Amino acid sequence: MAADETNANDRTGADQATRMAEEAARRFEENAERVRQMVEQNSERVREMVEQNSERLGEMVAQNSERVREFNSAMQEASKSTSRSVVDNSTKAAKSLFELQRQMAGNARTQWAKDAANTQIQFAEDVTEAWAKAARGLLK
Repeated sequence: MAADETNANDRTGADQATRMAEEAARRFEENAERVRQMVEQNSERVREMVEQNSERLGEMVAQNSERVREFNSAMQEASKSTSRSVVDNSTKAAKSLFELQRQMAGNARTQWAKDAANTQIQFAEDVTEAWAKAARGLLK
């Protein structure tokens, strides 16, 4: 009888261990399924967030690119405007200098000195005019 009781206890213990193992396996399966579902949900959320952020980033890049183009255009126009003023002022200063040189040449005592000075002045005026014309052409 003691052997029967031991066998019965062993069967009961084995049955209990089997049930516990089956319960643990079932719970493991349930938890694994929950984890899989959570991973899928989170993956979908992450994908949506990435798409939204990518769209926003693309829009921001486009807006900033447009701002940079506008800024560059404004800087270019300001630079051209300033350069035109420099060319105009340089031309005016040169004309004043040439006029002063003409007055000084007019005071020369010999005709050949007057002619040489006027030729040099005319040459300088022609070079200055060509330079100003070329500079203005580049600044259009």
